[in-house]
Amino acid sequence: MNQSVVVSTPVDRRVIMSVFCIIPLMLGIGLGDHYLNDGAWLPHLGLASLFLPLYLLFFELPHIISSFVSFVDKEYVRFYARHLFLGLPLLLAVFSLLLWWNSEVAIVIYLVATTYHVLRQQTGIALMFGVPKDRRHQIWSLLTIIVASVMYLTVVAPHVIGPSFATTLSYLVVVLLGALCVSSVFVVRVSPPGMAQVYILATTFMLVGSYALVEYGYIFLAIFAVRFIHDVTAFLFYITHEMNRNQGTIQNWLYTVLPLVPRSLMVAVPALGIGIGLALRETITDAEALFIVIMILAMVHYYLESIMWKRGSLHRRYVKVV
Repeated sequence: MNQSVVVSTPVDRRVIMSVFCIIPLMLGIGLGDHYLNDGAWLPHLGLASLFLPLYLLFFELPHIISSFVSFVDKEYVRFYARHLFLGLPLLLAVFSLLLWWNSEVAIVIYLVATTYHVLRQQTGIALMFGVPKDRRHQIWSLLTIIVASVMYLTVVAPHVIGPSFATTLSYLVVVLLGALCVSSVFVVRVSPPGMAQVYILATTFMLVGSYALVEYGYIFLAIFAVRFIHDVTAFLFYITHEMNRNQGTIQNWLYTVLPLVPRSLMVAVPALGIGIGLALRETITDAEALFIVIMILAMVHYYLESIMWKRGSLHRRYVKVV
């Protein structure tokens, strides 16, 4: 394949930045309800709301499904063959054995892996904004992952880690958040002026705002804000990649079967993810079995995402951030 690829549709930094508007919006809803509405909405915005059908229709599983679509391409299968036919089966075997041996430990690993994946995407995109990849960025990136992992474990799975340990971790989060804020200042100081600096501050504020919502009990809003930023940004990259990869000549086998052209992929990529995700949920009626399937699909997604956006990969050749 020709190393030089014409990218006709780039990812606009301004669009990425606009997604962060969800944070003040969620804070406004949560704090507004607390102070102006006597917390009337609080019972409806707890952890249980993460299982609402409307939320599940658009978030979590659909973007995972959409990430698989680009691999329906012979050249991509050859390029990623070692990962698809060796690394991936090994990961699935290990995780399946873990589920069989101790499901609670598997769930904790899944939650931590999810947090790692979400935050690594955010800190990785910072590099596309021109933030230097140095020790400052590494420390900041590591702190975002640790803060989010500790915070969400205490609210999502306190029964797994134990109530007393969860209380101890809740105090630790405050210290880690302070360290994260200090770390972000050092990263900002060495980053290019403008959107690169704002992106660092916005990502840090995302976790600070999420923590504030968790403290007030609005767990759904706290997780939804982070999930919204992650999923919408991911869809933006998937759509851009598919449009550029299939510009002129359709490369993806799926698009030769479906009557799609590159511009229509703007709608088709998320629509496929939502449709297949809905079909999966409607087909598997047992809640426990569905959760296991989602966990396995998510682990596949995390593994593939860790390789598909690396420098020099086929995916990266078709995505440019401007």
